[in-house]
Amino acid sequence: MIHPDPSHPASRLAALVLPALTSLWSTPAMAAWFHGASEGPCPGGRASGIVFTVVAGVVVLGVAGMRLLLEQRRLEVARTLLEQGREPPAALLAGTAGADLRRGVVLVFAGLGLLLAGLLKGSHGVASAGLVPVFIGLGYLVSHRLAVRRDLGGGGHP
Repeated sequence: MIHPDPSHPASRLAALVLPALTSLWSTPAMAAWFHGASEGPCPGGRASGIVFTVVAGVVVLGVAGMRLLLEQRRLEVARTLLEQGREPPAALLAGTAGADLRRGVVLVFAGLGLLLAGLLKGSHGVASAGLVPVFIGLGYLVSHRLAVRRDLGGGGHP
């Protein structure tokens, strides 16, 4: 659902993306490609690839939008408390080190699973795609390590 406020990030994103997708989709070349006009190993499989990509993109954008909204609300509550002269609870301002560790471990193992599945099936595309979550997960693990070091006073930079 597009947010009714035109200044909302979701509305601005939709205003940029939807016209581009609509114009791309309406081209004759795209229609021929979607319906499998060119020869290939699986001409009818293009539609499922497009649907999968669109669904994955919507899920990623939805999760990112929800996280952004939650973060904005959390900071708004902290700002309101500060304006009232009250000290925000430590949990409200706590870092994300625990969440980074959990996300990092999950992403590394999900990526390794994709990598292994791709190698076992002989699909280098899936195997290569598995490297993306592995490296994102490693980034989260490094972030966790730096946050813990900084919290312990070990000289980590913010």
